[in-house]
Amino acid sequence: MVVSEVNYPGWEANVDGKPAPLITGDYALRTVPVLEGKHSIELKFRPEAFQWGLIVSALALVAIGIGFRATRKDRWLEGVRE
Repeated sequence: MVVSEVNYPGWEANVDGKPAPLITGDYALRTVPVLEGKHSIELKFRPEAFQWGLIVSALALVAIGIGFRATRKDRWLEGVRE
């Protein structure tokens, strides 16, 4: 099967629920080798850069939460000391 889209890192293929190789056909297109007959073909795009982006974003959110909590605690203690 040849898909008329550029083969880019991060694509995964499943044929009949099992992992299948993705190869580059016609110099740039995604190609999945399948045997003759009816098959269920599933293509998923899971780029590594996206996963790293999620990790960095989650860590940044945690850091912001810690910073906010530390700031609020210091302000509360200043009110108690006065």
